[in-house]
Amino acid sequence: MVQLSHWNTCLEHPLSLDMIKASDENGQTGFMKACLWGRTQIVEICLQHPEVLTMIKAADVDGKTGFIIAWENDKVNVIKTCL
Repeated sequence: MVQLSHWNTCLEHPLSLDMIKASDENGQTGFMKACLWGRTQIVEICLQHPEVLTMIKAADVDGKTGFIIAWENDKVNVIKTCL
């Protein structure tokens, strides 16, 4: 698990939920992009957010969650991290 104090400060920021929910034109959030690109450390940080359920349940315009995106792109380390 990633233990970086400055990331914890970001996770506790009052607008962090807005940042978590922000998405691109395809409905993909930063968490989904981290899953797509295999950024395991970023996924670990995101999973520490108090609103983690909101983040992992979010789906893009195709109905795909970050976990499904990781699975479709063979990002095994991300999948293990999410489990």
